[in-house]
Amino acid sequence: MTHAETHHDDLEHTVRDMVGRLMPPGSAGAPPDPDASLADLGFDSLRTVSLLTELERALAVEFPADQITATTFHSVRTIAEAIAALAPDKKGAGDHD
Repeated sequence: MTHAETHHDDLEHTVRDMVGRLMPPGSAGAPPDPDASLADLGFDSLRTVSLLTELERALAVEFPADQITATTFHSVRTIAEAIAALAPDKKGAGDHD
């Protein structure tokens, strides 16, 4: 596995954990499928904004306004890809809490 693949996997794991923690009460306890739609997981706009702010804080990134879209925040995988593009040298900082 290359460094880039490991980095992406770390980001995806971090995003997946955060999504799992922010899922609405009564949701399945298992971490979500990385391709599952956040809407299908019970995320509304307020929950998505909470996820955005948590990700920015934990990973020390800032999403530009043009990246805060339904496409970017569609799934764990699309969010991890966006973060990787924003901060290619960042690791899963949230794993070190």
